[in-house]
Amino acid sequence: MNYLIIMPRVVYKSGDFYFFPVGIPYVSASLKKTGKNVVTLNLNQTDSPVSHVIRAAIKEHGIDVVLTGALSGEYNCVKDVILAASRAKEDIITVVGGGMVSSQPSVVMEGLGADIGVIGEGEITVCKLADSLEKNLDLAEVDGLIYKKNGRLHTTRARKEISDLATIPWPDYEGFGFSAYLDTSKASGKTRYAYMLASRSCPFDCTFCYHPVGKKYRQRSLDDFFRELDFMLSHYRIEYLGVGDELFSLDRDRTRDFCELIKERAETYGINWSVQLRADHVDRNLIDLLKYSGCNVISYGVESADNTILKSMKKHITVEQIENALKLTKEAKVGIQGALIFGDIEETWEKANNSLKWWEKHREYHLDLTYIRVFPGAHIYRFAYEHGIIKDKLKYLEDNCPLINISKMSENEYKALEKKFEYYQKKYSYTPDAIEILGISGSGCRLSIVCGKCKGRSEQTYSPLSRTLTGYKPICPHCRERMNINDAFINHVFTLLFQDRRKVAVWGCGDSAQKLFERSKSLRENHIFVVDNNIKKQGSNFWGHRVASPSIIPDKKIDTVIIASMRAEEISNEIAYKFPEVEKIIKPADLATIFKVIEHL
Repeated sequence: MNYLIIMPRVVYKSGDFYFFPVGIPYVSASLKKTGKNVVTLNLNQTDSPVSHVIRAAIKEHGIDVVLTGALSGEYNCVKDVILAASRAKEDIITVVGGGMVSSQPSVVMEGLGADIGVIGEGEITVCKLADSLEKNLDLAEVDGLIYKKNGRLHTTRARKEISDLATIPWPDYEGFGFSAYLDTSKASGKTRYAYMLASRSCPFDCTFCYHPVGKKYRQRSLDDFFRELDFMLSHYRIEYLGVGDELFSLDRDRTRDFCELIKERAETYGINWSVQLRADHVDRNLIDLLKYSGCNVISYGVESADNTILKSMKKHITVEQIENALKLTKEAKVGIQGALIFGDIEETWEKANNSLKWWEKHREYHLDLTYIRVFPGAHIYRFAYEHGIIKDKLKYLEDNCPLINISKMSENEYKALEKKFEYYQKKYSYTPDAIEILGISGSGCRLSIVCGKCKGRSEQTYSPLSRTLTGYKPICPHCRERMNINDAFINHVFTLLFQDRRKVAVWGCGDSAQKLFERSKSLRENHIFVVDNNIKKQGSNFWGHRVASPSIIPDKKIDTVIIASMRAEEISNEIAYKFPEVEKIIKPADLATIFKVIEHL
């Protein structure tokens, strides 16, 4: 049998940054090790339609089985793969795995229409599955599966977690184009960024977390980890390492050994690295040890500045421990990443404002402000479903797990909180004195920025137009203050866009469009059209524009459409099919397309 393992498309355009996932490459490496005929495909490295790419691969290689998977937030990306494979070959066998299946197997299998699902870690399960398929054995004997038989779903015994992580091969990096990924993708200015795991899972049980690889915490042998790292350094010339462990510093002796070993690589190859820590594991000796070894960024699970909320989240830390960890890290001049996430089950308006006041007093740590996300498998997801907040599990997945209010705040208070986030972040960030565009790669833009506070100049790489249209506020390397460049940048781009008086339509009038109009005076002040497929929205007023059906596009001779929706790919395909007279389709995260338009003005 011939197997095709597919990494779903999670970017708008090839070259856009995404964190290269290691789950699918781990499974691919394990299956290849058994000698099976395996073909791999990374859909993030092509702009051709998903259906065309998959159909061509299935036909060229005579594929019998297609395997894919991801986390719950990428449900629709995976569904595109399953549908494309099923339509390309009638008798193809489709297999899906990852956190989305492990968290709620039956719901996902019914929604995707896949033939077989892998629950939990996939490295061993997929190999056993392949043997059973080739020998026509009973799938009921393979642990860790959910599969269709006689029109019904059947679940086999749970597979035990892999105890010795050194027994599985390293991820199949090359099979999914890791070299090309490093050449084109950038993470917040870091080039040639690699993400590796030194352990799996976490023994803690925070209410907003789900551990798709099981609850048993396991550590890789350091020998195995550093052999892989040496390979990454020599073969791929990586320049920055992100250690993605959910829990890194449980064993202090192991942490010390890790730091000594990575320091040798940091000095030889000139790399830095980042890590995630719990606030209650931190003391000055640990911070000094990490800095000494080349760690220049520490990510903390701060989550809240109210002890009652931290207790409700089952974080098992206190605000006092958080303050101590952040203070020690700041004093050591090590970068800090973290966020306050609002909307826990016990969150009230008063408690939320307590955290905001704490953030205001400690803004030197540059923590982000955001809402808690509710993902399948987590305690708060079960709470939301049991209390009727999530009414349809499958629709919730299809809607990309949208923000929902599970807190004790009213809906008005919950929405008002977002306005406070924006107010605080704008109040405590500086508008640059000058911005110069140096270059563009995918959705990444290289800028020369003059800080509005200290007047220092720096070069920054970031994505001004992200999926959420909020952007990343870079930190000035001289005074360490946030620089608020997104609003000015978006407004400047669309001001240029309207210079030739072209006819422009904005497709969508939901949250994405709302954020876009809030940030662009040009869209509010120029004569444009707002269109939406939703009949209920047609005829309503949106920022002074009457929402119309997309059918007006040919009547009004509209030649440019700005897509302001999370359904950008689907809408783009609809425009290309129904309205071929549209010359330019602009997706909000696609800087390259926007600037191609501007270049011709």
